[in-house]
Amino acid sequence: MKNLKFLLVALIGFCGFLGGVYAEEYSQDFQKLTKDGIVRVNAIKDPIIVEFTDWGMNLADVALQEALGAINLGDSRYWSWTCDNSMECEVSIYQSKVVDGNYLPSEMIESHQVKLEYMLEKSDSIATRVEAVMRQIKTIQYYGEGQENNYVLEDLNLINYYLTQDLNKVSFVSNIMNFVPEVISLIQNQPITISLAGGMGGSGDDMEYIDISSLAGGTATVYYNGIAYGYIDNTGADIHNIIYIPENTENTREAYVEAIKTRLNNSNIEVTCAGVIPQNSETVYVSVDGIDLSKTDGNYYKLKINGQTYPFVVMKKAELNVPKYEQTEETTGIRISATDLSIPFDTVIKVEKVKENTDVYSKIIEVLKVSNFKAFDISLYSETLGTNITRLENGLFQVTIPIGKEYVGKNMAAYYINTDNTIEEHDIVMDEEGNAIFETNHFSTYIITEKLPSVAEQNPNTYDGIINYVLMGVLALIILGGAVASLNNKMVK
Repeated sequence: MKNLKFLLVALIGFCGFLGGVYAEEYSQDFQKLTKDGIVRVNAIKDPIIVEFTDWGMNLADVALQEALGAINLGDSRYWSWTCDNSMECEVSIYQSKVVDGNYLPSEMIESHQVKLEYMLEKSDSIATRVEAVMRQIKTIQYYGEGQENNYVLEDLNLINYYLTQDLNKVSFVSNIMNFVPEVISLIQNQPITISLAGGMGGSGDDMEYIDISSLAGGTATVYYNGIAYGYIDNTGADIHNIIYIPENTENTREAYVEAIKTRLNNSNIEVTCAGVIPQNSETVYVSVDGIDLSKTDGNYYKLKINGQTYPFVVMKKAELNVPKYEQTEETTGIRISATDLSIPFDTVIKVEKVKENTDVYSKIIEVLKVSNFKAFDISLYSETLGTNITRLENGLFQVTIPIGKEYVGKNMAAYYINTDNTIEEHDIVMDEEGNAIFETNHFSTYIITEKLPSVAEQNPNTYDGIINYVLMGVLALIILGGAVASLNNKMVK
């Protein structure tokens, strides 16, 4: 029996030793991908595949590329992988070598076999909607005939992309499809986002590159509420750094700069004229493919956005498009819109109706002293940023909440309860369809009810409160003045 116990202990120790050796094989970087040889992919088990070409990667390639793209190895190292259809992949880390400016063959510093594991079951209804969008997404043409039919990202939609994406944390091209106007129209308020795993034209050696146009293309993963539902083999968009200004703008550089600033309506964006668009030479390469320079003033302009500087050309246009963020939450029908360019156009609405017998519901009754109300916890979430959009610094959201035709003609208001239980009131306009419409610059829980008579007294930021303080101050000055006069009289005597 003692021998048997010893054998079991030895076996357990040996297995632990093997496990330790197995774990030690993975570097810290590789452990960001997996610690046990299994890569768990946040995707449905039977994803939708749309193949436009016959040279595309298989499903395992695409799924693994998406996972690897989230792990930064630094400037000199990169991932490499090969997969078969059984979801088995060999993943390697390579070290690139440059000696005296010459690129030498890269050295493989680590390699392991991994297995992909899909974590979620498919919803057939969601899959049907996602596939309907995917089937309409255009393939991309990289050169020659048909390239003029590519999606184009330009003007304020492109500015919105530059403003809202942290390009130090994500690939330059990964979220670009979500800002293309035609793609936004296809998605139609659904929580669908497209992540592009590909590359784009651009820099390399010591030559100065002025990329006024570029092309981003590759394989795309299509998400529904953050879950990968499918893969598109080959799509993308042409990126044209063009800003349109009114036709009546005076033909001077100064007037163009002012017209750009007016169009952007954002004091955080610096605009300067960089001079005449240079000719290509041994030291400068200007990329303007697909852009008709005869429609420009011959100059290019620099826009500094979030610390990054982008070269733009300017064209006059009779009708200027003002992109508008507008989304509708499908369950409640709540619609939110805004023209502020600081809102990522991929942002989706998330709404939860406040239910009875909850702490929030009880607090509303206690603070507002009402029993007949509708309350909604509203949030905006940007999938590409991975964060909630909670507040606008320089603009307003317009919120439309369907509450019913029985409220038409009533004096309704929207209320927000601050952390100190003071009340914020927003005037409501009721349309004939029974929609309550109001404006706000932030989101949280909003209560819709008939207007309360006593809110002004509870809210310390109202004008009534300020007037009271002013009157009290004047009265104090009068009393103080009387006291001083009386004292002076006594001293004279």
